[in-house]
Amino acid sequence: MGAAAGPAASVASAVSPVMAIASGVMQGEGAQAADQYQAQKAEVAAQYAKTAATQTDAQMRENLNTQLGNIDAVRAASNVDPTSPTSQAVRDRTAFIGDRSRSIQVGNIMAQASQDEADSQYLNSAGSYALNMGIASGITNAAGMIAKTKV
Repeated sequence: MGAAAGPAASVASAVSPVMAIASGVMQGEGAQAADQYQAQKAEVAAQYAKTAATQTDAQMRENLNTQLGNIDAVRAASNVDPTSPTSQAVRDRTAFIGDRSRSIQVGNIMAQASQDEADSQYLNSAGSYALNMGIASGITNAAGMIAKTKV
């Protein structure tokens, strides 16, 4: 009976290190998959932000053009010379405020898009690192098991 236990114990001691390596690899793959999923979500968020920035820019330009047109219409209805310094000052100030507001809003949205892209890159790197650490952990655990059986 003792002789039969010998080969079974030998097989079990050989399987354990293999299982330790497989476990480490699977753990690393799981962490990598989770990070890749989060990275993909961040990349999609960046694309949405870029689209929102483009749409915001276009909408705010249209609104500014409408405002400037309204200024021109009101000034014309009042029989004010469109080339007068006052008319030009009103238009310039309105254009300045509109452009500044548009630049701020679009800049903020683009900053978020850039942050989302950076998050995506970081998460992809973290996933690769997690996989490598899982493999290293599995090998280390297997080496520890082998060392214990040799002693």
